[in-house]
Amino acid sequence: IENYLNSLNLKIESLEQKEKEFSSAYQDIPENEKILRSIERELQIKESLFLLLLQKREEAAINFAVIKPSIKIIEQARVFDIPVSPNKSFILLFSLFLGLILPLIFLYIWFYLDDKIHTKEELSRLVSLPIIAEIPHAKDNSTEYQLLETIKNGSRDILSESIRMLIANLKFTQYESTNKSLGKVTLVTSSVKGEGKTLISSRLSKILSFSDKKVILLGADLRNPQLHKSLGLDKSTKGISDYIYRDDLNWKDLLVKSGNLEILLSGTIPPNPTELLNSKKFKELIDELRKSHDYIIIDSAPCLLVADTLQFSKHVDNSILVLRANHSTKNIIPFIEELQSGNRLEAISLVLNGVGNSQAYGYKYGYQYGYQYGYKYGYNYGYGYGYKEDK
Repeated sequence: IENYLNSLNLKIESLEQKEKEFSSAYQDIPENEKILRSIERELQIKESLFLLLLQKREEAAINFAVIKPSIKIIEQARVFDIPVSPNKSFILLFSLFLGLILPLIFLYIWFYLDDKIHTKEELSRLVSLPIIAEIPHAKDNSTEYQLLETIKNGSRDILSESIRMLIANLKFTQYESTNKSLGKVTLVTSSVKGEGKTLISSRLSKILSFSDKKVILLGADLRNPQLHKSLGLDKSTKGISDYIYRDDLNWKDLLVKSGNLEILLSGTIPPNPTELLNSKKFKELIDELRKSHDYIIIDSAPCLLVADTLQFSKHVDNSILVLRANHSTKNIIPFIEELQSGNRLEAISLVLNGVGNSQAYGYKYGYQYGYQYGYKYGYNYGYGYGYKEDK
């Protein structure tokens, strides 16, 4: 009986479960019907729309068949293998012109209008005078190349080596002087301002002073002196102009020493520098220095702008004319030739300064000199004569 009761209970539970399933399915019937009706409506709308479009297409086909078209193809278009546009040949020729011919024209005009002297070879083609040295472009922000005190005996920097080469070549230069000590008084000048005569004269005298010889450097540029900068002194330091103008001064008391080198600065800027340098007292000073010194280096004013240098040029044994690469113009060559032909300077030798400061010409000096020094370019050289004073 118990087993029978248990089987009846199981049947009852099974029936109840099926009743729940049927009840759930019965409850879902309205929602399914709603979804089905929505699908039917969408189908009817799309069907009617398709029929409308199909009708329109049939109407358009009937109209096209009835009405004769106004456009008629007479001949089919011809197609070429080579495109009509863009013109490849024209573009290539134009690009070649822009990339090759146009830069060549620009460079030709640039070099044609360039009147500067850049290299030793270019200078040697323009003038027949001996070129005894090339001086590198020195850095203007380096104290080593500004103060004479920083130059030591045996210094191996490039600027010192180039000055030693200048000295060696100067000894081989032949002079025609017979009444003077050969090469004892050397004049260092330039044609215009900013070509580096003061730097070369100061370094030349400093390196000469390392030998057993007695050397003195004279600052004979009385209009725009620059020699005091190499010593770190004030511009108003007494010198040659004070000695010539005043009778109570001894030139030995005005000497400034830099190691073994004796220096006599330009002194106070006078209103009449030409007359002072052409005076008998200045000539007597040089004659006296000849007796007491082995080498006399004179740093003078530019000879193209003022006549100061030419006033005492006969008192020297040889002259060094400084030109500056990328600064000196070819227009000064006739003036240099006039100096030579007219014997206005004694035994002229040329020095090309500032070599290697421009790579525009693909030119490098020796060991790739890259030095420069602080000169301002310009031809407004003067103090009362187109000269202007340093600020």
